Amino acid sequence: MANIEKEVTNLELSKYLKKVGFSQDDGIFYWLEGKLWIRIGNTLWNVKGDEGRSWTFYKNSAIRAFTIREITEYFPYYIPKLNLYMLINLDNEIEYYYEGDESENISILDENEANIRAKIAIKYFKKDRRNYGKYNSKLRKV
Repeated sequence: MANIEKEVTNLELSKYLKKVGFSQDDGIFYWLEGKLWIRIGNTLWNVKGDEGRSWTFYKNSAIRAFTIREITEYFPYYIPKLNLYMLINLDNEIEYYYEGDESENISILDENEANIRAKIAIKYFKKDRRNYGKYNSKLRKV
């Protein structure tokens, strides 16, 4: 069975993304009280599926956990080709490695691809906030 927490941004990155203004609406997964929840309609279900809560009541305290696809939609339109690699470490676990181009002087290693992509989005956000604006015409869909 897949570990859903490795398919979305971790709680720390999710909090930062919320703080800097990444949209909290229309997500699938949310962090609430340190646990991962899935939103189905107006109900939040814990990922085990054995507890449900009202979305309307918890909407303001829930923190969106971005999937790989969702966070990639927030990349600026001018981002260069991603040099993103999937590696198998000595413990036979998957890790992801991002190596920026020569002008970026950056490399990131993480066991979670959504975290890597969030860190890339944050890097570009910090570098050039003007092109983020309200996340409209300067974003690109990948």
